[in-house]
Amino acid sequence: MVFEFQRMESPRLRRALVSFCALGTFAGCAPVYPKAQYTGVGIADPERDEEIRQEFQAQVKDDTIRKDRQIIVLIDTLPSGFNLSDGVVGVDDGWDHEVLGKFSISNFDTHLRFSNYKDGWRKGLCYPQVPLQWLTLTLWTLVPTDYPCHPLISAKKTSVIQDVRALVHAAGGDAAIISYRGQGDDRAVGAGGFIIRLDRKAVDENGDLETTPIPKDDLKSNLASLDSTEATL
Repeated sequence: MVFEFQRMESPRLRRALVSFCALGTFAGCAPVYPKAQYTGVGIADPERDEEIRQEFQAQVKDDTIRKDRQIIVLIDTLPSGFNLSDGVVGVDDGWDHEVLGKFSISNFDTHLRFSNYKDGWRKGLCYPQVPLQWLTLTLWTLVPTDYPCHPLISAKKTSVIQDVRALVHAAGGDAAIISYRGQGDDRAVGAGGFIIRLDRKAVDENGDLETTPIPKDDLKSNLASLDSTEATL
């Protein structure tokens, strides 16, 4: 997904943006819990996929699970015994790896709906204002009480990785192959990739895993299908 920022020609709009940013700095943009899309491989089972998504929504609030370093998260990297072709991760002959499912996690949200704020007080402040956004065709955005309701659309990469661990745990895996979405130096909108269960022979006695970086051209073409999933969040 490509985010394109266009130049704003209206002086009034530029002044409004500056004012909003100043107030946003004071009030603090609102951190929200991420959303996840998950589709298991093999026989279609939407009910199972929905159960995993619901379990994720519970586990993403559990720091014990989110910080479990036994769940391995690989960024733009394939473990030995896996291959990537046409957007699908496969297992090489002679390996007992399992590919459990494909996923996308996103922190992108909007104050125009009932966002899942991490701060409980924001729900009490912001939820009554959502219908006012609809009735005023979003003009309510200019009202000062709405400023603290604007969600952060990105999270620190450390937090994104922890969110991935929560989804891996919910899906019954022990590792994930991911690529960041909408990333900057230390933040990202989310991540997409595949949840896997590793053949234990892939991990040596020191707990190390032999991996191979995915070429950039392959990332662009083979993981592009994950962007369409993220766009629905």
